[in-house]
Amino acid sequence: MTLLVPLLHLLVLFTAFIYADHSYSPIVALRPRHLVAFYPLLSDSRDYAPYGTTNGYTQDGNTRSTITPKLGARLEQGTGLDFPVNIHRRSFPQLTIGAWVQASEAMAVNRGCLLSQDGSNVGRAICVDRGKWTVGGHVQDGVAVNIDDWSFVAAVFDENSTKFFVNGELMEINVVVASLASPLLVVGAAEDQPLTGFTGYLKSVFMFDVALSETELNYLMTTKGVVAEDTEVTPVSTPVSDLVVKVKPTPHLYLKDRLENSVSARQVIDPDADEYNAALPILDDSEFLSVELVYAVDIFDDESSTVDNIAFTLWSLEPKHRALQVGSIVTVQGSPSFDSLASTCRINDDTNISPFKVTAHLIACKIPEMNNRADNDTIKLSVSQNGVTFTSIGVFRLLKRPSIVRLSPLQTLRSINPQVIDIFGVNFANLTTLSCAIGGLDVPATFLSSSRIQCVVESTRFDESLSSVKIDVSVNGVDFSDDPRELELVNAPSMDSLSPDNGPTTGGTVVEISGHGFRENMRYSVYCGQNVTDDVEYALRM
Repeated sequence: MTLLVPLLHLLVLFTAFIYADHSYSPIVALRPRHLVAFYPLLSDSRDYAPYGTTNGYTQDGNTRSTITPKLGARLEQGTGLDFPVNIHRRSFPQLTIGAWVQASEAMAVNRGCLLSQDGSNVGRAICVDRGKWTVGGHVQDGVAVNIDDWSFVAAVFDENSTKFFVNGELMEINVVVASLASPLLVVGAAEDQPLTGFTGYLKSVFMFDVALSETELNYLMTTKGVVAEDTEVTPVSTPVSDLVVKVKPTPHLYLKDRLENSVSARQVIDPDADEYNAALPILDDSEFLSVELVYAVDIFDDESSTVDNIAFTLWSLEPKHRALQVGSIVTVQGSPSFDSLASTCRINDDTNISPFKVTAHLIACKIPEMNNRADNDTIKLSVSQNGVTFTSIGVFRLLKRPSIVRLSPLQTLRSINPQVIDIFGVNFANLTTLSCAIGGLDVPATFLSSSRIQCVVESTRFDESLSSVKIDVSVNGVDFSDDPRELELVNAPSMDSLSPDNGPTTGGTVVEISGHGFRENMRYSVYCGQNVTDDVEYALRM
């Protein structure tokens, strides 16, 4: 019986920790309408961003690692998490991604990525390279990686700049980081990378669709989450008159958490000039320590402007060339802001679909299967910010998804000289957005016919440890086929000796070439001055 009480006590603490209310996190409280995704990774791989789709948490991740309460996701070589969150620059010209991370001592000598597009350090990625931080493949010499200690890291990507924040220090990176063809967020190693990846712990992964400032990143780093307790609270009188009481005020901001310059009591704030409004009653008038955000959508009178009265202004559209496939995601950005619960997508004025994602100024619509549609048909897409008034985004071509049948050749030598690869398949379209994804890198494609295109491979762009890369095809530059093919990367052979080393000028001499790296399944040509011969046979000497 003496052991039962401690065990029950631990059980209560463990259960309370797992079922903590993540809506009280400072990450949620900072700019909730711009929070695209939030993964605490303390009990599961769910997305806890409050403004997701109307159907709830549809951005839940797939974990290939162990998630532990308190420490988060345990990452080792070959393990990671896959999140269905698009971080491509076309969808989010501005983006802030980050997390709390604890690197193990192995990262002092190894390489691996915390957050990336495909597990590599190319594109929008935060990685570690032998004890140093890297962002988009660029090593940051200013600060070392803390081994076996927690660090707060974030990368801020803008159209014209890139910044890296670690443990309170913000560093400018003199480069605009491009994106890979693979748009989705990967934590740790990608699924096809069993021998690489980050080693350590990671938690509180977040993604904002704006470029956070140094002050805001410091707030996320220094502010501790509020533990929600299931106890009765004695009502506190407030000097604020005519307070609009909402049923469930969730985010909390605290003045003691260095927000003195941002908010004050008895004030209605509008942080972004187009966000939600909040009334701020004093919770502790004697100490003036904290304030609570209470959603107050009715705080203005009926004569004030609403979304219904303001014309929608389109900022950006992706894909720009309006070529779609079933399953394509159309991303629309504009103002005024979208209502996270009421915003809707509509196809052909008769089919309403729930949005794939909604943030303050973005709505993403996923094209569904549609019956009785001819090949290369067109569809009309409209969006609504309130579920009532729709704005037409225009007409889109609905194309069949391309499919790869074979590559020619199947191998390419690692050489400084680029090599043209023929890609045979179906449903290729002659559009300027026609492209290949080779090892995750976007490459323009040359259209020859609906069943044949060509792409150029620069093998020196890929890591020497790779024996092959995947080749995929996109018609609109955004959506790719479902069947990428492997292109083998082969090291160029080297010659050690010739036998004989001379012969008659009339030719006809059989020359034996000895060396390393020759392969039986490859065709070789031999050049002698301006002359070339394809009459080459492979001979294995024991």
